[in-house]
Order: sequence, then structure tokens, then C-alpha cells
Amino acid sequence: MSYHLQRPLLTFLSELLQRRRQALSFLLYRLKWNLYPRFHYVSSFPLHIDIEVTNKCNLRCTMCVQQSEEGRKNQGEIDFDMVCRILESIGGRVYSLKFNWRGEPLLYRRLPELIAKAKDSGISEIQINTNGLLLTKKLSRNLIEAGLDRIIFSIDGHSPETYEKIRVGGSYRVLLDNVHGFLKERKLQNTSFPIVRVQMCVGEDNIQEKENFIKHWLSFGTQVGIIGKQDRTHRVDLESCKIKKVVCKQPWQRLTISWDGRVFSCCGDHWEKSPLWKITTEMSVQEIRDGLEDIWIKSSIINNIRKAIVVRDVKNVLCSHCPSIRS
Repeated sequence: MSYHLQRPLLTFLSELLQRRRQALSFLLYRLKWNLYPRFHYVSSFPLHIDIEVTNKCNLRCTMCVQQSEEGRKNQGEIDFDMVCRILESIGGRVYSLKFNWRGEPLLYRRLPELIAKAKDSGISEIQINTNGLLLTKKLSRNLIEAGLDRIIFSIDGHSPETYEKIRVGGSYRVLLDNVHGFLKERKLQNTSFPIVRVQMCVGEDNIQEKENFIKHWLSFGTQVGIIGKQDRTHRVDLESCKIKKVVCKQPWQRLTISWDGRVFSCCGDHWEKSPLWKITTEMSVQEIRDGLEDIWIKSSIINNIRKAIVVRDVKNVLCSHCPSIRS
């Protein structure tokens, strides 16, 4: 799997200008984001954390774990008091935070409240990925006012037929109305935030629409990302996987926390194969902070993954089951 952001240099410079007072901090963060993996440097704390507010979803997309019964086992939403303590424990230590993983974050009713708390805790960039189908004018306004920094809409087609074939249960017309409604609401609020990005996961069913998709959404001033073909519905079990270069940066950048408090080394572990630790509702802020710091630096699972990527042989670690790894 590969990810291509259209006009990356212009996008970066635009974001730098939009942040103004935080420009230096943002520049430093992006340097760390790119340099730490390149030099295999393990910082004292992750740069970014994904927090899954719920693993439930309103769609059954063809490439997602949600389309299978096994992928929808053990579903729920995060305890509000626990996630508030998590935010307090990581505030001022991570630069960015995303409030989703395998589910649709707009299903979590207290999401705007969480975004505001995350901003108050000192986390600079708060973002979400969403299918956008649950957006209303009121929710759009609440997300903007809460301080959301980036919203990424997953749109895998440029026609009703293609989109609804891939994003099973979705409505292309509703989606377009919601995205354009969000852009209009942001304009009414006289702000450039949240930054809006749309992205397409390219496969055989939509490759013919990619260029028109890019042109259309760039014309609205949104960022556009194109994701290479991926399939999260199957566990890839490669007998041997020799990679020519470091294809994954995540072990030097981020951790993922599931709705029930389990911590994973990677957002690619959709099947929950290698949990590192578990945060419970009884833990204090200090216990959570110390635990996250300890596993980030000392966990044998994540350190073995880092070593495997460095030596270019991932057949004996979690990465051998990752759909993004190819020989």
C-alpha cells in the first residue's frame, strides 16, 4: 500500500502559513515525523496516537474488516472518563492525535466534547477520518467550534455507481451534500480549520475515475490523497517477506489505542494480533502516562518489529500479516 498526497510541497507550505503562531512547532514536528524513522530513532514518547472512540461502523466497505462477521466481533465505544484521563496523560507529550481506527468516529456522540478536551490538554493537531455520511449542519458546526484541525473524508469513487459498489450502505448524493455542507459551514465560521482532505483507495473498481476525482476535489480547494490498493479483509501470511527498503515508519511514530483500552504498535493490526498493554478504567493519569512511555521504549513486541524492519526481514513479526507489506 502506498499513499500519495497531491501537490505535497504546496500543501505543506499552505499548512505552515495557516498555522502562523505554531509554524515553528509544526515544522519541527514534521521533521521528526520524517527523520526519526529514517534514522531509526526512538523518542521518549510517540509523536502521534490513534484513539479509537468506537469500532462500530455504519458501512460495510468491500476492503474493510467491517464487511465480515469476524471483523465486527467485540464492538463497543470508549469509556468517556477513561479517554479523558488518556488525553490528560498524553497532553503536551504528543503532537497529534486521531480519534478513530477501525470504526466511524461520528457514531460517538460526545466526539466534539473530546476534541475540545484534547485541544485544552495541549495537543496541537486533532484529526479524524470519516465516511462523512452522518454529518449534519449542527455536527459540522460543533466539530469546527471544538477545534478540530483536520477532517479526512474517505471517498472511493467519483460516481454513485462506483462509490456505492465499494462503500456498501452509503449514498454518494448524501456524501457530496455533507462534504459541501461542511465546507460551507467552515466558510461561514470564517476559519481555515479544520483542513479538509478527501482520499480515494484505488483498486480495480475505481481506477478509471482517479484522475477526474483528483481534478474535481482540487477545484474545491481540498487536499487530495490517493491510497494504493489495500485489502483489510484477509490476514496476509507470507512465508518469507524480504523488503528492499524501510516500507513502514509507524514503529518510530505512533501507537494505537482501541476502544476497550488495549494498546497496539500499529494501526495496521486490525485483527488485534499483538496487543502491547491494556489501559483500564481504574488507572490514574500518571499510571497511564508511565505505562505508555514504558511500552513505547521497552516493549519486546514493538522493538522486535523495529529490528525486523531495519534488517529487512519481517517474516517472524506482526508485519508478516500486514496487507501493506509486499516483497
